[in-house]
Amino acid sequence: RWSGAGSLPSRRLGNRRYPERGEPGSLPWELYAFYNNINLQTISLGSELKYIRQFAFNGCGVLTVEIPSTIISIERSAFEGCLSLESVELEAQSQLESLGERAFFNCQSLTDINLPNRIYEIRQGTFQECSSLTQIELPSGLQYIRSLAFESSGLQSISIPYTVQEIEFGAFRYNDNLANIDFDYEKSRLKTIGAESFLGCVSLQSVTIPQSVLEIVDKTFNDCISLKEVYILREFNNNEPSYLTKATRLNTDEMFENCHEDLTIYVPENNAGNSNGVEMYKNWFGWQAYADIIEAMP
Repeated sequence: RWSGAGSLPSRRLGNRRYPERGEPGSLPWELYAFYNNINLQTISLGSELKYIRQFAFNGCGVLTVEIPSTIISIERSAFEGCLSLESVELEAQSQLESLGERAFFNCQSLTDINLPNRIYEIRQGTFQECSSLTQIELPSGLQYIRSLAFESSGLQSISIPYTVQEIEFGAFRYNDNLANIDFDYEKSRLKTIGAESFLGCVSLQSVTIPQSVLEIVDKTFNDCISLKEVYILREFNNNEPSYLTKATRLNTDEMFENCHEDLTIYVPENNAGNSNGVEMYKNWFGWQAYADIIEAMP
């Protein structure tokens, strides 16, 4: 068992001395404080702590963690590889605003974590390979879901807040149980769905792309073998050349490869200029490969 407070004495390991960091409210050892300590099962964090530093509890045997409201940052790989970690509880009025890359990477037993609305991005690999994490409520002010953030997790459904602007490379790749992706279609600010974002989500049967989306990048939904219905809400707009330029560059013929054999892509019947939206999609670079399965929105 370890109990931490804002000011801690130095410690010695063999002939090495680990001094206090000297910064009030932080762990005294910047890196590897309890690295790979599989016998450490209980952690009591002091109410004056502000930071959990890089690799601090990496590979520990901890089962549950209670994060004091004073913590503002959990840094890179702080709990990476804590295979027995089941639950992370944040105190009410949490000031947590930053989760470092791979902060909970490969926490295979993690089933429960509550994230405060101060967090504006889920960084690279934060919950990657958290195979027992079947659900999570994303912060209402979230803006970015970074690369591999939830790759190979156990998510069964995910609701994307309307504030999210970008989903990066492989963010939800290889989520075998992910059957539902929910967007706030009326208020969504999502602009980009990055390459391989949902690649290999074999349980996904239907997805609706919000009107706000400008870019769908390579292999976004490849290998979604159960995907039968794709609804594209955005209309082509002849007066919006920037959208067409981005579509030319990024919407390729490898967005929906190896999906269900009965896949249908539904698009708006008319575009903003009252032309035939279906034909515009069928003839547009990057969508031509799917011309035979593009139909008007029912």
